[in-house]
Amino acid sequence: MPVTNSNGSENLDESNKSSTSTKDENGYSKDAAPSIDFLKDERSSMTYGRRIALSLMNQKWYNPQVEVKDGVEIDGSARTGQSGNPNTVVAKPSLEKAWAYFEHFALSRYLIDETADSSDRKRAEPGENDVPTRLYSPIRLPHAQLGDFGIGIGLYFSTLRLILFLAVLCGLISIANIHFFASSSYQSPSNRDSIFPSLVQGSAICTETNWVACPSCECASDDRVTAHTLRRQDILPTSRCQVREVDGNLLTYVLKNECGDIPIYVGMINYATIILFFLVTYVYLGIFLKQQETQFDEDEQTAQDYSIQVENPPDSATDPEEWHRFFKDNFGAHATVVTCAVENDLLLHTLVERRECLRNIELMLEPGESNDELNIARKAALIERDRSFFATMLALVSKGIPEYYSRMVSLSAKVKGLAQLSYPCTNVFVTFETETAQRDVLEKMSVGIVQAEKNIKTAVADPKYLFRGEHVLYVSEPEEPSTIRWQDLNVTQLQRIKSITATGAVTFVGIVVVFIAVSAADNVSLVAGAYTITAFNVAFPILAKALTNSEPHPSESDFQTSLYFKISFFRWVNTAIVITIVTPFTNTLLGEGGLITKVYQQFFSEIVVSTALQLTDIMGHVNRHIMAPRATCQDAMNLLFKGTQWSLAERYTDMTKILFLCVWYCSIFPGAYLMCAVSLFLKYYTDKFSLLRTWERAPHLGNAIAWISHGVFFPLALVATAIMSSYYWAGFPYDNLCPVGPLEDASYGGSSFTVDGNLEEFNDAFEYEYCRQNFFGRGGIFPFVSQIRKGGAKWMTDDQELITSIFGWSSVVFSALVLIKFLIAWVKVYRALQSSSYKAVGADKQIAFSTLDEIVGYIPQISSELFSFPLIACISEEVDPELYEWNDPDKPYVYYDLTEDARKLLLGSPFDYKDGFSRIQHYSPYREPLRVENLTSSVKPIDLIVTDDGEWNSVIAPIDA
Repeated sequence: MPVTNSNGSENLDESNKSSTSTKDENGYSKDAAPSIDFLKDERSSMTYGRRIALSLMNQKWYNPQVEVKDGVEIDGSARTGQSGNPNTVVAKPSLEKAWAYFEHFALSRYLIDETADSSDRKRAEPGENDVPTRLYSPIRLPHAQLGDFGIGIGLYFSTLRLILFLAVLCGLISIANIHFFASSSYQSPSNRDSIFPSLVQGSAICTETNWVACPSCECASDDRVTAHTLRRQDILPTSRCQVREVDGNLLTYVLKNECGDIPIYVGMINYATIILFFLVTYVYLGIFLKQQETQFDEDEQTAQDYSIQVENPPDSATDPEEWHRFFKDNFGAHATVVTCAVENDLLLHTLVERRECLRNIELMLEPGESNDELNIARKAALIERDRSFFATMLALVSKGIPEYYSRMVSLSAKVKGLAQLSYPCTNVFVTFETETAQRDVLEKMSVGIVQAEKNIKTAVADPKYLFRGEHVLYVSEPEEPSTIRWQDLNVTQLQRIKSITATGAVTFVGIVVVFIAVSAADNVSLVAGAYTITAFNVAFPILAKALTNSEPHPSESDFQTSLYFKISFFRWVNTAIVITIVTPFTNTLLGEGGLITKVYQQFFSEIVVSTALQLTDIMGHVNRHIMAPRATCQDAMNLLFKGTQWSLAERYTDMTKILFLCVWYCSIFPGAYLMCAVSLFLKYYTDKFSLLRTWERAPHLGNAIAWISHGVFFPLALVATAIMSSYYWAGFPYDNLCPVGPLEDASYGGSSFTVDGNLEEFNDAFEYEYCRQNFFGRGGIFPFVSQIRKGGAKWMTDDQELITSIFGWSSVVFSALVLIKFLIAWVKVYRALQSSSYKAVGADKQIAFSTLDEIVGYIPQISSELFSFPLIACISEEVDPELYEWNDPDKPYVYYDLTEDARKLLLGSPFDYKDGFSRIQHYSPYREPLRVENLTSSVKPIDLIVTDDGEWNSVIAPIDA
């Protein structure tokens, strides 16, 4: 009787059936039985979640599988309703194995070496079972080792730490401004103490106000007038403007802010923080990133350090042997691994979708139910025939077996056509045995993109470097193997531009919708507006990821970059800019419901709510402790232990949005620097904890986002800081009132009047008129200096005019510097198109590639949320198992091999399915390369047999045996 595989059903593909290996007593494959039993980890080394699960797993309420017998034999004829079907033995899913999978495959571990220093621990491969490993400690892991998780991740934490120090320094400098705004020099202690919460008492919030006469002022007719209307019209909101009829005369009273004038030193302190921000982000950050990148690169040797990528090989250059000889003959370099990638993107997309359809069907079948095509077809027909009208409508939004099977049939036909085609070679990845060889090749074959496209042979230093004597190759250092998106490797720039433009438009529409929603929530209450902004900051990345997933990107870095721009633009607008837009100008210094209080609520939400949500990892615990124990098969259970999805782009935008919020309001809320520092401090350690305990394992990303942040975000943030500080200093006292002279209208006699039933004091000493203090409103012009303001500046003190002049013209200078920085970057890009000059990063460590603890090849693989491990997009039998970065203890690599699906579908046809896939060859310097054709020429297959334990196995024997 056949035994089902770990998904609870027999495999549809013959290749999967024939390659299933026998299991040991722990359920592991005997062919890959671990020398270290993951189920016997020391309890003290386990996560607390695993300890809790193990202590509760015998309780039925926690683990319903506890009463399910293992190895139950199911009557095949009774199950399918058809006679002649074999009985099946079903192995129940193991919660112990799922937790072992979580800690040994999903989470990061290091190799235990008692002789090594704690700062020099080596990161273990997923599922490492030859050497003892241990989970990293979120507290004791040194910062210098964060680069082991990928240079991009290391640079993120380095940037985060640098910006944290910057925020602390700026916060300490701003203490003097906090003291001024909290002192009696700005407003009386009684008014200051009325401000809530107390943390904003050191801000520019002004509660010291008086009603004054303004005969020429016009009040808004509606008490819910919008900030947009107030910017366009010379009117005041009803909260600050009242009209009373006295003896037949209509008298207008307006609310004036009476807080103290801003002295020059307050503005200069704020200016000092901007200069410090400029020095750190504009001048020092680039140097710092280069130093950190070099340190991380030298600390961790990876395949990228030994590899090159040929981006324009001849169409027919699909033989790894030819490339191996080319580099050996012309450079004396030993190419250890060669991967020839072909333009089969559409075939790969189709195969992945087909495999995912089958996977969804398997997860919907009953335990032990066969997944052969006839049974699935019969099952689909029965379900569709017996569906109610409601079930039919539900199937339109939630697919069932009939829908997945129908789609799978269509995809199978498509694969049959695509797999018959031959595809040109488009990229070649070559991993040399030494870093010296890699750097030598990159230096000698360095040419510009245009030179390579036009095949300008004179661009090559030596004619022998021409491939086949005539092709100018464009060679570059590739990204890490795990970051290559093989299904989109051959996308054209035009295709990317079209898709990014379309998704960018959707992002813009989303921002508009969010703006409307935040405005509506802000009208309800201050807290509602703040939490709405936080909710959208959490929810929008989901939409952004869906949009970015629809875009074709050849690498994970390109994917993350596109995602970074979408989320960054949204979060900057949603977190900082929207608040400014929806808040009326005269509410800037208001206490409750004012602009500064809203900013404080944003910081509080980020510090408390966001941190709590991330640390609690609610959905992760639900998956592992509630959903997983109720999974019907081992694979379904393991999928719930993959870890929480995350992206480096989202983490960068989370950091930059907090900094952006801080610098946008730092002039009127100097305490924002300290709140920013607290938020970034928590983010550093919560992200570090999540990286090691809750997040799924990420690919080894490069430095792309770090340098984009350096080249785009921080310069824009610098400009925003200078411009907004200039704007805020120019706006004091934010009441749109200018003095005219002594009040001479006798109709305003009396010292008080009533507003909403409350008796309000009236200052009858001076008369005022409406004057627009908002430089963003009608009549405003950049730069925000009084000398070029239309109509002049009648409300500013001498110190204030000097402050605004300094900030205004400085903002022009900073904007010019940033523009120059962008122009220099564009010039460099243009030069790279015309010619190239390779520069190595870090020192050559003189370590052979084959001697590394972890050697990884450029193996075409595609990640899927429905599989615990990547799907292989090349012929797995031709790949040395040593080159994989992972190892499934339950299934052989051929189970994940997409080429086997194509082989099965073309079975019996004269077409060779191998022509449709990339090829990879390992030329180990210590042994002869393993060649499948050589192996199969000396052996002959024997028919599939069923072993005593019920497993299907293919047996081969020597011809002369």
